[in-house]
Amino acid sequence: MISHLAPEVRGSRLQGKPLGVVLAAAVVSVALGSRVLASPQFALEPWQGGPKPAWTLDVLDGEKLTLEGYLGKPVIVHFFATWCEPCVEELGSLERLTNRKYSGLAILAIDVGEIDARVRNFLRKHPVSFPVLLDRDRAVTKTWQVTALPTSFVLACGLTPVLHVRGDIAWDSAEVATSLDQAILKPAEGQPACNQQREESE
Repeated sequence: MISHLAPEVRGSRLQGKPLGVVLAAAVVSVALGSRVLASPQFALEPWQGGPKPAWTLDVLDGEKLTLEGYLGKPVIVHFFATWCEPCVEELGSLERLTNRKYSGLAILAIDVGEIDARVRNFLRKHPVSFPVLLDRDRAVTKTWQVTALPTSFVLACGLTPVLHVRGDIAWDSAEVATSLDQAILKPAEGQPACNQQREESE
């Protein structure tokens, strides 16, 4: 899927090439000082970068939520923004995953650097049942070293990342189900077992 550059870098040139030449290969830049080029084909890949720091964020129209509160459960941490066109469909596929899910699987969507009202208006058109958190100052985005949107991490029950993807994917696809089976039902050595069973919707 063709991604779009962040508003902060639209109209710019990457590596001396016109924007249109590189657009099809560009992952959405978060404008954190990095303009990332990648293949337009995205997939969950094993994470080799070690643990990520814990965080506490405000839930949109709710109380604060801590990542550590999900210890013992598998978690998908998904970074997105309302201006990110591929993020819209990906949020939809994450919502569909909740209807064909693993028992106890948590989905946490983190909006990057936007005001509450914009996120609230966006969710009126694209509602989801999982928590949407606000990284207003991009502090979590930076500490997790997220340089493109969308970016997602699958955390094992010990809250250590085991899979990640920088780009949009179909979370309700058979390929993703296979990857989640391996990560959640058959964890790597040293990762705690979640004892989850996949529940199919009727």
